[in-house]
Amino acid sequence: MLTGVPLRRRHEVLVTDDPDHLRGEFPETEVAAVVLAAGKGTRMVSEMPKVLHPLAGRPMLLRV
Repeated sequence: MLTGVPLRRRHEVLVTDDPDHLRGEFPETEVAAVVLAAGKGTRMVSEMPKVLHPLAGRPMLLRV
């Protein structure tokens, strides 16, 4: 299965078939991130609340 992995530039995605990118498995590396999910999400152009959008296969809300 191909998955999207965000790169540094906005709206640019690297396509890969490596399932580790979905699970967040990075051996010998600690990964930390802050997901900002405040606000109305108007730039997302979606009826779904921002915190319910999937992040690596699960809603962002379930990752906190």
